[in-house]
Amino acid sequence: MIYQAKGMSLGDSAADSGTPISQGTCGNFEFASVADVVGNLVFLSTQLRRIYDVNAAVQLVPAISSSRVTLNGPITATPWNGVAGGIIAIEATDSVIINCSISVNGLGFVGGLQSSVYNNCRTSSDMNAPYPSIFYGQKGEGAAKIDVQRQAGRGRTANGGGGGANHNAGGAGGGNGGSGGDGGAVYQVCGVEVNGGLGGSACVVDPAAPGTFFGGGGGGGHQNEGLSGQGGRGGGIIIIIAPTIISTGGSNILSSRGTDARIAQHDGASGGGAGGTIFIGCSSLSGAITLDVSGGKGGDMGVVFQGPHGPGGGGGGGQILLSLPAIPGSVSTVTSRGMNGINTEYASGVEHDWYAKPGSSGKVIFNCAYDDPAIEAYSRLRQIGPRDLGAQLVGTLDTAEIRYVNLGPSSYTIDSIRSQLDSMIVLSSLPSLPATLAANDTLVIQVRICRASVQQYRDTLTFYGAVAGGCDDNLLFPFTWAVTDSCFIKVALVADTVGIGGTTRIMALVKDTFALTPPSHFTANIRYLSKNLYVAPSTSDPKTSIYFDGDYTILKVETDWIGGDTIFTVDALGLLSTSNSTVVFVDSVSISNSNVTCNSRSEHTTIVINDVCATRYLRSIQFTLPNITIASGSGYIDVYVGITKDGPTRRALALSVFSIVGAEIARSSLSTDAYAWMCHPDCISCRSRK
Repeated sequence: MIYQAKGMSLGDSAADSGTPISQGTCGNFEFASVADVVGNLVFLSTQLRRIYDVNAAVQLVPAISSSRVTLNGPITATPWNGVAGGIIAIEATDSVIINCSISVNGLGFVGGLQSSVYNNCRTSSDMNAPYPSIFYGQKGEGAAKIDVQRQAGRGRTANGGGGGANHNAGGAGGGNGGSGGDGGAVYQVCGVEVNGGLGGSACVVDPAAPGTFFGGGGGGGHQNEGLSGQGGRGGGIIIIIAPTIISTGGSNILSSRGTDARIAQHDGASGGGAGGTIFIGCSSLSGAITLDVSGGKGGDMGVVFQGPHGPGGGGGGGQILLSLPAIPGSVSTVTSRGMNGINTEYASGVEHDWYAKPGSSGKVIFNCAYDDPAIEAYSRLRQIGPRDLGAQLVGTLDTAEIRYVNLGPSSYTIDSIRSQLDSMIVLSSLPSLPATLAANDTLVIQVRICRASVQQYRDTLTFYGAVAGGCDDNLLFPFTWAVTDSCFIKVALVADTVGIGGTTRIMALVKDTFALTPPSHFTANIRYLSKNLYVAPSTSDPKTSIYFDGDYTILKVETDWIGGDTIFTVDALGLLSTSNSTVVFVDSVSISNSNVTCNSRSEHTTIVINDVCATRYLRSIQFTLPNITIASGSGYIDVYVGITKDGPTRRALALSVFSIVGAEIARSSLSTDAYAWMCHPDCISCRSRK
């Protein structure tokens, strides 16, 4: 999982209190798979959907990921160390079974350290100062990056609590779901100066694009006796995403509590840490479970001398983010605020709290968006790398509804930085397969890919299909295409059992074979045709004839076939092109039975053959003849192919016809002489019969 811990923006003024003016991309996260690691470069197998600032504490988190995950524990994480840690990430495509408690208590942002020792009663109120300091405790860590001139002082670090000021004022609590409480005032002998640290700010979550945040650290207190301590740490982050989450074996606890600050005796105490974040993304959450993001308590005063000292502020409660619209009855949530510290020798009155404040309660936020891992598992198939290291391909994939599906357009950016690395464009369709799909029915998927402009490279696209629910999930019809033209590619899914529905996904593999020149724009139209039967290969070799009628080369295939919406693919294989290009286009296609034309369609789909590398590669043109109603038997497929040459003619061409399930029903060379064919516009030497 990728996570960004920092990046909130603060004001530029030296007197700025540290309240964030923008959260930026802080808190962004998503699951991804690692495809390769080369030195310090990590190549992911998916295009990232969210934006990340790599200079703002972005970490890669090892995630527990499988189809079914069972948790036996207890489970915890390594603490956040300024670079990594503090997160438990779990993802399953089917279910997560929780048989234990999970804790990231105090594993988030660290608390600030106490000040250096200083004995005089000089009062100070600066928001920002360097650390170490004799006048201020260190600020608690928060979601903003701060320079050395802002390490200490009363101001916040976004959700990190401010430090207590001279003399013996308390540090503030950290914030997250709720804000942190301010630290207590200075030692009473020095006056009544309310200059404790300012409580850490609350973090804002947008349910449509939720971020997750570490709890802010509590600010350090000011000391002169060396008796204060570090501020409390914020809670870490727990993320669990699965369609079904079940808690078993009693009431398990998922906790991300902020920690308490220590007793300071008669120095200024430090603030408590804020609660962290628990994110639960699921369709079903059941079983007894408690989600706890309580804030930590501010530090108390013990034995005091000649009056109260500044206690620590309480940490704010954290955040519980749920994809569900309400809390299930078996689930308990705890978002309690952390209480401020007190002067224990004063049972009541203003001296008891001495102006220290509790944190604010945390939040429970519903209807938070998340990426369904059952769908995303098919989407992590695109190789990416830093954009400044390689070319960019921008793909636009549109779907056109025939019966069941209407999605798009969707845009993808593919970054490839090394030759022979693969990228993937994934087309997903919802709703899914029809629930009435019967055994052995065929679902035909037609994909059209085209490029928007001429490119000086040749990539290949290989198409795969994947279906969940009643159909095979396997390689269906791989087809390789050099990206210099438009083409149609089709696949077919055959139900092996009675269909129960499912989601269809088409994955287009882009493999780099030459240097890339950006940008390249792809468009795709997906056609879903239910209950198709296909033109079957003949029990004997299909008879194919090719002749020239003066204008067009006609490919005639005699084969057994069955009625139904039918798709034909004609592949053109170019050989030894040396310059310029040859344009092949289909003028019309028809199906005949007993010399009666049952259906025909005029087409003008073109393919361009322009291979300057003297190598073989395929071009594809595809035709659809819907609503064929005649009975099983033999018939004819007539494909009228026109050819326009442009330049020298030392080329050869062959055509192949495929049925919708990928079975080749005919392959015939249009040339009996690789160097003579097309030498003259009225050449008819390509007449042949297979």
